[in-house]
Amino acid sequence: MEHRCGSAPAFRLWEDAVKSGRLLSRAERRKVDPFLAGVFGTPERPVPVDHLEGHVAELLWYLLTQEAERGGQPPVALEGPSFNVTEPGGDGLAIWRLDGETFSFCLWEIKKDSSKSHVSQTISLACRQLTTRAEKYLAKYTGIGSRQHEGELGRFYGQILDMWVDDDPSAGAGVSIGTCYHKAPKQRSFTGLSRAFPNMARDGRLEGLIAYSTETDQAFHTHADQPFHVMPIRSERSDALGFPS
Repeated sequence: MEHRCGSAPAFRLWEDAVKSGRLLSRAERRKVDPFLAGVFGTPERPVPVDHLEGHVAELLWYLLTQEAERGGQPPVALEGPSFNVTEPGGDGLAIWRLDGETFSFCLWEIKKDSSKSHVSQTISLACRQLTTRAEKYLAKYTGIGSRQHEGELGRFYGQILDMWVDDDPSAGAGVSIGTCYHKAPKQRSFTGLSRAFPNMARDGRLEGLIAYSTETDQAFHTHADQPFHVMPIRSERSDALGFPS
């Protein structure tokens, strides 16, 4: 909730109401509800559970990617999670500055998986969506990012769609899955990603991530407030896509 509200007073209003148990006034509800409705819902209009699951998956990716380094450096720009889970556009974009000069980026498709099928099916779905929708995702990021950022970073945002289409070495792709402990795979699961983007696989430009709860017998959405283990894919080299044996 704090991430969604940013510096808006709505977070403190909401936090105080939760801790004290008091009801928000009508005016306070008008300030708080817009931050709740798209993901958490309101008492009058709850959202489907899978909306919250999807938001948790995106938020986990965002928090973990903040710490993901390339060349010893964290991302200089990070897009996501979506304000509304069902809104069109990319799920995540990370940009790094390498050697203090050149930039690189990774476009991510992020999914939650609380189904009964193997997690590889969800990964395959994410790969298909990334191959068919990447240009639209990047067009949106380009239009917004090139205006929001100045200097070299802004100019780089203006080039990311062209770099993707031209298969530039600075362009990469990733898939992230949020799920529960008993669905965490014990063997390679991201081979579909290398099949979807063979050139990126050869150049080591693919990344995969699975975050799963520590509970062994409960669904993903019931433990969104529990600690999460992270099993990152050794993503610097495409031939290491998959879980260590």
